[in-house]
Amino acid sequence: MSHGDVSPTVPVAHSMVSPRKRVGWLVACGGRLVACGSGIRWYLRELMGDSSYARYLAHRATHNDPTPPLSERDFWRQKHRDDAASPRSRCC
Repeated sequence: MSHGDVSPTVPVAHSMVSPRKRVGWLVACGGRLVACGSGIRWYLRELMGDSSYARYLAHRATHNDPTPPLSERDFWRQKHRDDAASPRSRCC
């Protein structure tokens, strides 16, 4: 009896699962990975302050401010100037 004629005693795990179920599992995991990645991205943007300008624009839109909004560049200059003028407890 040659080595190639011997059937394995332990079945390979993926051979017992139909291809359709494997694809469904990948889709389910992919959705969870995307959701997890989106959450991490949101957290890091909030932590680093990247969303501050978007919040500034949203605030201005809801309060109907008649003056034109600051450009993003001017917004960040003003924000850093304000932070330096009135230091408060923060991580960095």
